[in-house]
Amino acid sequence: MKNILVIFTGGTIGSTESNGIINVDQQNNYKLISLFEQKYGKKAQFQTIEIMQVLSENITATHWETLCNYLFSLNFADYNGIIITHGSDTLAFTSALIGLMFAHSEIPIFLVASNKPLDSDDANGLDNFALAVDHIAHNKASGIFTAFDQLYPATKVMPADSCLDRFSSYGNINIDEFLKKSPIHRTPKLPIDRITFNNEILMIYGYPNINFSAFRLTDKTHAVLYVPYHSGTACCDSNNPDQNLTDFITKCKSHGVTVYISNLKRTKSVYVTLDKLLKAGAIPLFDISEVCAYAKLMIAYNQNVVRVDEYLNSEM
Repeated sequence: MKNILVIFTGGTIGSTESNGIINVDQQNNYKLISLFEQKYGKKAQFQTIEIMQVLSENITATHWETLCNYLFSLNFADYNGIIITHGSDTLAFTSALIGLMFAHSEIPIFLVASNKPLDSDDANGLDNFALAVDHIAHNKASGIFTAFDQLYPATKVMPADSCLDRFSSYGNINIDEFLKKSPIHRTPKLPIDRITFNNEILMIYGYPNINFSAFRLTDKTHAVLYVPYHSGTACCDSNNPDQNLTDFITKCKSHGVTVYISNLKRTKSVYVTLDKLLKAGAIPLFDISEVCAYAKLMIAYNQNVVRVDEYLNSEM
C-alpha cells in the first residue's frame, strides 16, 4: 500500500457553507479522507498535516514561503506521493510555483481543488482527490500535476473560466502524451533549501487605452511582467506616451527594473510593435504562459545561487 502525504492548505475543498457563506473549516480537511475511504476503501496509507487554513484568493507570498519551505523540510523518500489541497482561485499560480521549484522530485506531487464545498452534491473535490490517489497508487505519473476534472501539468495549467469553472492547459497539452514523457521533464534541483519571497514582480495585462503612468514601482519591485495580446504585441504609439509600453520600459530601466514579456511564440517574423519593445530593452519569454512566467520570475528574483537569466532560460 502506497504511503501518501496529504498537505491541507484550505480553499473550497476545505470549506463548508453556512447561511449562504462559504469559508474554510478545519474539520472539513479530514472529511476529505473519510469520504474517500467510504467511497473507495483503503487504497493508501495517508499521512496528513495542515500547514495553513486560507481561501486561496487570500494567498500571498508569505503563504507560498510556508508551503515551499515545508516541502523543502521533507524527506521525499518517506513517501510514494504528495497531495496538496488548495483553493481553485489561485490554483494555477501555486501549481506553477510548485511545478518549477520541485521539478526535481522523484515522487509525484498533485495539487487538487474543488469547485464547491465537499458537502455539495455536485462538488468535484472528492473525484479530483481520487484521481490523484489513483495515479500515485498505480504509478501512472511522474512529475508535478494539477487535478481538477482531469490532469494538467502543473506548469501548464491556466486559471479557470469563471463561468464554467473549467481549467485549461497552455498550448492545449495532450496529457496522455505528456504522461508518457513526464520523466524527461524532471530538472536538476535549484541548490537552495529555503526561500523567502521578499522581492516582488509587477504583473501587467495589456488592454486598450492602458495608462502605464498608473503603475507605481516600489523599492520591492525587481521586475515587471507584461502580458501582451495574443500576437505578442502592445501599444507603441509615440503620440500617446501614457499608453506607450516602450516609454514605460524606459522608465523601468531608469529604476533598474527589467521588463519581461511572456506568452511569446518563436516565429520567423514579428509585428513592428513587438520589435520596438525588444529594441527598447524588454526581455522575451518564449513558450511560457503568464502564470508560469510570474512564478518563474518570483523564484528567479528571490534566490541568489543562480543568475536570473540563467534560471529563466532553464528548461521547465
